[in-house]
Amino acid sequence: MLCRSNGYVCVPKKRETNRAQRISLLNRGFNDVLKLMPGVLRQRDFISGTSIVSALQGTTNLEFKQRCMRIAQLPSSDTTKQSFAPEISAVRASHSRPRPVRKLTPLNLHRRILGVRFFVGNASQAVAAGMLGGLVVAPAAPSLLDLCKDGDYRQALLESDLAITDSGFMVLLWNTLALDRIPRVSGLKYLKLLLFQPEFREPGATFWVMPSRKSLQRNLAWLQAQGIHAEEEDCYIAPQYETGAINDEALLKLINDRRPAHVIIAVGGGVQERLGLFLKRGCHFRPSIHCVGAAIGFLTGDQVRIPEWADEWKLGWLFRCVHSPNRFVLRYAKAFRLALVLWRFRDQLPH
Repeated sequence: MLCRSNGYVCVPKKRETNRAQRISLLNRGFNDVLKLMPGVLRQRDFISGTSIVSALQGTTNLEFKQRCMRIAQLPSSDTTKQSFAPEISAVRASHSRPRPVRKLTPLNLHRRILGVRFFVGNASQAVAAGMLGGLVVAPAAPSLLDLCKDGDYRQALLESDLAITDSGFMVLLWNTLALDRIPRVSGLKYLKLLLFQPEFREPGATFWVMPSRKSLQRNLAWLQAQGIHAEEEDCYIAPQYETGAINDEALLKLINDRRPAHVIIAVGGGVQERLGLFLKRGCHFRPSIHCVGAAIGFLTGDQVRIPEWADEWKLGWLFRCVHSPNRFVLRYAKAFRLALVLWRFRDQLPH
């Protein structure tokens, strides 16, 4: 049964009266939300719990703020328990009327895969959790094989505060073996949504760890063109770290002195997690440490550009192999061993 409210179409399901009422109430408040967020709703995601919270920070309408918090199932600012909002996107019901649609997400937002506690919500929920502070990792399939032999890398994943399902191969294997339906949240999509957050664009809010001078210049120019306040003093060129535990006191001192809200590590997989763990243990405060690796390079052209459709269809590895076969073909060929490891250990830590 269709019900129309303020030009939007709501399709409530049977036996879900409370849920349908929340969606209907949210539809009635869309016009007010749009007035509050003139520059926020330019992404593909029409609206999400993260965007609601970001937009409502500056409003003084307490009643409207509390109502949206209840609808989005997010706690008010004076509570400590964290919950998340379902992701809502917009599709066209006609040429003039978008229809908000709720995407189904698992009730349990975590799965233990190979001993690592992975977050299995959607990308908006992952960004909301990542911005709370702590170590965020996005292990790829080749790196997951190092769980068996690299103790420092294994410890970094185990001590992470948020592990997202960046590996499409791992998600495919897990859903097949465990008869599950967890979604994939790529590091590229996570970074895109993160860059769009208003708090992320404030001066001094970010600190970037770049792999080289060339990457720093290219990435910095792109970030500034997107309206993100990032200067050269907000960046650090990482040296060539050796295997084992990482100890970079110069970087740690810079971060403790500047106290950014977000530290983005854009170096290679396997290294960035160990560096992130070192920073997490050594920082005198609790920043959000995002280990997104090459994701920024996919946007700036520092590496091969990956279209959105290819990222959605889990084909980023193919673009990288075609662009740099000598570098990536053998690496991704070895990743097929993950099928045997996952079949043997499932939710247990490999040994």
